[in-house]
Amino acid sequence: MKTCKHHGTHMIKLALVFLIATILLLWGWNIAIPDLFELPAMQFKQALGLMILIGTVSFLLRRSRGHGGEKSTSPHHNNSVMGKQS
Repeated sequence: MKTCKHHGTHMIKLALVFLIATILLLWGWNIAIPDLFELPAMQFKQALGLMILIGTVSFLLRRSRGHGGEKSTSPHHNNSVMGKQS
């Protein structure tokens, strides 16, 4: 039962973070974008949809990067240690 309760708490925290990020996106857009680019103000449901789109694209990019079959050039995946001479 403890793991189920922990999972529920984790989901609530994740939902709160997502809600706060959506509100910050909405606020930031409505403060800056209409004045800078003469675009309309965003509604909450539009900000929510944009957050879902950003999350989906981010997830797909991270997933495809791991299954590309190509060697990563990231220093985190390199076996050598910086500063170490052979």
